[in-house]
Amino acid sequence: MSYFGCTSRVWPASYVLAKHVNELLVLWRRRGLGFVLAKHHNNSSWVYSGTIHDDDAIPLHVLELGAGVGHAAIAIAAANTNVHVTATDTSCGDPLVMQRLAENVAAQAEDSVASRIHVNELNWDDVTDNQHSIIKKTWNLVVGADLVYSKQGAASLCALLSRFAHSDSAPQIYLAHSTGRWGAFGYDEALLAELDKNQLTATPVGERVPGANDGEIVVVLSVAAVERGGDRKAMEDVLLRAKREYDEREKIRWTNMADEERDEVASANQLALLFS
Repeated sequence: MSYFGCTSRVWPASYVLAKHVNELLVLWRRRGLGFVLAKHHNNSSWVYSGTIHDDDAIPLHVLELGAGVGHAAIAIAAANTNVHVTATDTSCGDPLVMQRLAENVAAQAEDSVASRIHVNELNWDDVTDNQHSIIKKTWNLVVGADLVYSKQGAASLCALLSRFAHSDSAPQIYLAHSTGRWGAFGYDEALLAELDKNQLTATPVGERVPGANDGEIVVVLSVAAVERGGDRKAMEDVLLRAKREYDEREKIRWTNMADEERDEVASANQLALLFS
């Protein structure tokens, strides 16, 4: 998987996502929980039908958004012989994106694993009605790693997740998200705003690990419709962490500045506003 670019390398969040999903599936098997198509919502609590006694008992269907080079899809399918993964991404004007994904699945996965990974192109903005095949299909899990790269991307992602989360057969949704990515926090604020707009909660679950760069922390978020529970405060705390830390650093820097330096910064900020 030696490619370059956002959609052509394996980011730390992908490893975190695959590890979390595989540990979750192991836990279900140990507890004998049947996370199957017959689940339904009853009195605000989820009821699961069936029992998993071994890997081959009940097929589970996982949808991965923004699969990139397919690392998480391959890792999940390889560790769970009853799991079928639909790995999706969008070409974004680059036809090599989908080609790389398909080639990596074929090259990196054994035949028995690759046969359970289905590669499809999916533009989130095209999923505009409930008759779309992705929406109509019943998924057990919807997952993705580092999916937000802009405000528009956050809006498109959360609109799509809302369709799943507010459906009668809502899947469990997990996102591995690198907070404070590339030293910025705009992605985190954009994601928080769109989650709120779409009546979704994203509760942090599992361990938190360092991201690809200094200041980044990868956290797994369990996404659900507001009416089905979740921890709004914990969501805000984790998604605004990078902004809080940035503000604290800037406060200290400003305090330690000489008056002349402060005047220079103020002038530079005014010029930036004029040309923005």
